[in-house]
Amino acid sequence: MLMLQYLNNRIVWKENDKAYDGAISESVITAWCGFRQSHVRSKEAGGILLGRYYPDSHTILVDDLTTPMFRDKRTRTTFFRSKAHDKALKKYWKDTKGFGGLLGLWHTHPEPKPNPSNTDLNDLASQFTSSKYLSERILYVIVGTSHIGFWIAYSQNSKIFLGYLPFSTELDN
Repeated sequence: MLMLQYLNNRIVWKENDKAYDGAISESVITAWCGFRQSHVRSKEAGGILLGRYYPDSHTILVDDLTTPMFRDKRTRTTFFRSKAHDKALKKYWKDTKGFGGLLGLWHTHPEPKPNPSNTDLNDLASQFTSSKYLSERILYVIVGTSHIGFWIAYSQNSKIFLGYLPFSTELDN
């Protein structure tokens, strides 16, 4: 049983079967609003999700993200992260004195309720061998034109769909 909702301008969820909790800060949600592909010429955007992991409670808090960078490759239907995101991760880790790190990935799709493509699923599976995450799970977010989709991956072959949330009208203003 999963719960995904807006609460106090944050997105929060609880994965009851695994007793995991998570939250995404308002500033991250606001950034996603600005990258929605609402126009025909809008290109995909993306980056990494940064924050803290609390192992005693199995809770993650996403409080920052990277956004498209100069060397990223962006088209209407593709986004490829450059190594610049790794540099931003290292800076974040240093700025948080080693308490913050990589929690997941995000990107946009030009569709109302986004679904991961085969390319997305392959990218997610490769993360288990190519990147070091703070938690044993990866948060995967796809920002659509009207809804945000949330997935959690525990291994290369184990993904759980947390759900969709519409963009909050408070954050749209």
